[in-house]
Amino acid sequence: MAQLPQISLDLCLSPLLADADKNQYCDEALATLLKSISTPLPSLSFASSKPRTADKNKPLPRTPPCQNQHQDLPPGSPAKPEYPLATSKQIISLLNLLDKLDTDMTAEVQRIKENIKETRDLIKEYKKERRDRRRSMKEKMATQVRQTLAADSDFWAGV
Repeated sequence: MAQLPQISLDLCLSPLLADADKNQYCDEALATLLKSISTPLPSLSFASSKPRTADKNKPLPRTPPCQNQHQDLPPGSPAKPEYPLATSKQIISLLNLLDKLDTDMTAEVQRIKENIKETRDLIKEYKKERRDRRRSMKEKMATQVRQTLAADSDFWAGV
């Protein structure tokens, strides 16, 4: 069986980016490209004896260039962040909220564990009661069978 061709993921040698300026491509488009390259290709066989050849006139697929939002900034100036930076007060309040959530989740997990234990205890108690009822019913039936006179008994002869 012939070995399947392997696609190199070395971006600096990639034929898709070889003649393009790397600043034209955004990270999201590059990630999409990497995902499409790294997924395994399906292998289908239709028992064709004719080998398939690549179309050399067909251009290679390219990722769309990003809309550069910072084109008007002079070179060397820091780019304005897309999202505003959080203040230390906001970070502390977020951490406090996460601590409260953690405490609540821990309490909820403990409550659920206790409910599970209580339910297991109730099930054990129910099974024990059911077993005792069955045993008493079997004993009662055995007593009735012993006390019941058979059809060939002398008791029935006088009737």
